[in-house]
Amino acid sequence: MRIKRFKELLEDVGDKYAEKKFNIPPKFTEFDKLYRRKYNNIGQEVVYKDKEEGLIILKNPGTLDSVGPGVRGIIDTKGNFFVEQDSTLTHNPIINILWKLGIIKSPDESWHIKPPNNFITVQRRGDEIKIGESNSWYDHNIPNSILIFQDFLDKAKKKNPGIIFINKSVLNRNF
Repeated sequence: MRIKRFKELLEDVGDKYAEKKFNIPPKFTEFDKLYRRKYNNIGQEVVYKDKEEGLIILKNPGTLDSVGPGVRGIIDTKGNFFVEQDSTLTHNPIINILWKLGIIKSPDESWHIKPPNNFITVQRRGDEIKIGESNSWYDHNIPNSILIFQDFLDKAKKKNPGIIFINKSVLNRNF
């Protein structure tokens, strides 16, 4: 099983490189997106849907089966996990959508360089959810930041027991 996941990861990296470097779309991208959109309502709450952009934000999906690779998300102070179904946005637009919906408080303009008190950003890496790249400073500059993030992650684990939350930056390549 581990070899299969590693192989999928390598193929995904190659597909992403070909897409960015040579503008070659991954083989199954459209199929995967259509499949996830068709089956996304099985026990999952959709908090935002934009048909034009193909953007869907789920709340507490339970598992990562219905979300794509590399997706970004937000965990609020109550441990609710909001995640895009397919990787289409950076954290800022997701934060603004959740703020406009009244789900999170108005974000401070410098939210990415201060200790979190309203939400944290996370990102999928393989079968795990890790601290988002927009918080890459978290284990370097602020004392006790790992403990602050752990509090958010522990609450999210309680609401989403089928998802593995890891208190490491998604930029940490030692996974």
